[in-house]
Amino acid sequence: MKMVKSLLLGTAAGLVAMAGAQAADLPVKAKPVQYVKICSLYGDGYYYIPGTDTCLKIGGYVRVQLESGAATRGVADIVGGAQGAQTRATLQYGFLARGSISADARSQTEYGTLRSYIEIQVQDTDTTAAAGEIVNTTGAFIQFAGFTVGIAPSFYDFMSYAPYHYGNPRVGSNLGAAGQPVFGYTAQLGNGLSASLAVEDVNSRRNSVIDGTAAGTAAFTATTMGTAPVTDQAAQSMPDITANLRVDQVWGSAQLMGALHQVSALYYGAPASAATLGIQGHPGDKIGTAIGAGLKLNIPGMPGDVLWLQGNWSKGATAYATNVAYFNKTNAGAGTLGYGIASDAVFGAVGTDLELTTAWNIGGIYEHRWSPTLRTAAYAGYTKFEYSATANAQLCTLSALAAMASCQNNFAVWSVGARTEWTPAKNINIGLDVWYTKLNTASAGTSTAVSSTAISNPVTAIADQDAWAVAMRWQRNFYP
Repeated sequence: MKMVKSLLLGTAAGLVAMAGAQAADLPVKAKPVQYVKICSLYGDGYYYIPGTDTCLKIGGYVRVQLESGAATRGVADIVGGAQGAQTRATLQYGFLARGSISADARSQTEYGTLRSYIEIQVQDTDTTAAAGEIVNTTGAFIQFAGFTVGIAPSFYDFMSYAPYHYGNPRVGSNLGAAGQPVFGYTAQLGNGLSASLAVEDVNSRRNSVIDGTAAGTAAFTATTMGTAPVTDQAAQSMPDITANLRVDQVWGSAQLMGALHQVSALYYGAPASAATLGIQGHPGDKIGTAIGAGLKLNIPGMPGDVLWLQGNWSKGATAYATNVAYFNKTNAGAGTLGYGIASDAVFGAVGTDLELTTAWNIGGIYEHRWSPTLRTAAYAGYTKFEYSATANAQLCTLSALAAMASCQNNFAVWSVGARTEWTPAKNINIGLDVWYTKLNTASAGTSTAVSSTAISNPVTAIADQDAWAVAMRWQRNFYP
């Protein structure tokens, strides 16, 4: 009996030992894997960051564009600078390659959604290796409890040509993809109605302040007619103040907006002359204003069709109508030149006040969906600049303008075009855009003895100018 008991105990002990040995050879059981989960709170493309309640969406695109008649990122050759000179040194086509990547993180708090967003663009807009390379932070902002702070779209902006146009027409007020530093608050009033108030950086919305004396703008001469007069802006001491009242419904959206903009000059006399800085004083600061209204209408019975309209009026805040300092184009063969000086204000001799410039514009877009993969957008815009009699007389003392038989600096620019875009596969768009720009020049019809920048033929008359442009774009979006 004792022998049996010993045998049983020994066998049990052996089995336990064997089991222990086998267990020692088994791998350690892994902890459960925490898979990335879809977050449906904020729309398509969001996923929970593992281990958190934060939803993240990664987006971006690659864009390639070839253009003619608009060789600077879709800006027509008529929109200021050396490109308007139209000499043999003028580039006849443009090439753009851009990569953009964005991250949008959101989570819920007791104060509502906490959101942070960043977008960075890298692009090359030139045929040379380095000259056209640009890195932009087009968005970097936080939204929390109704506040938006950081680099974000202006609270004034509403209609944008960018989603429907491959060019940069400069006949609208929207800053486009660039964004700017803002600190704003939006109150949700219910039923899709909201109201916003913000302070915004001024640098994206400042046009020239011009000293209309020979000493103040000596650089604006007969040989530099292709460039803008020297600006005599002072450093700003206050940001722009913007506000809007907006409604968003199934039928579309509408917005009323306004802005206040400080206009300030440096000193009377030549800006670069250290000997006279401050001695003769400066004009008193003024506050420029801008107001606008916009409408977006989803066309009933035509899914995907949309109509946009917007108008703006400004005085002393002309970059809310168009953010261009100068318009010009030379027709060397005909010996004519067109120009337009876009300023916020003009002043003259010691003791004169700032004369605020008036600018207004109106624009619209209509996009029609032929099919789920084919669409055409037609667009147009018109901008007008107007100077007071005093401001015009001050501008007409500038050396290049004083040579004219008749000097009148009011001018207008308008643009019209159409873009057709095809989506042959998901997330890739291929399209063609053609547009026309017309400059109704200042001082139209007058004779002059000035010559434009670097052209061989002298300019003998000021006349309206126009430009055709065409752009082909391929864009691959890599977000849902």
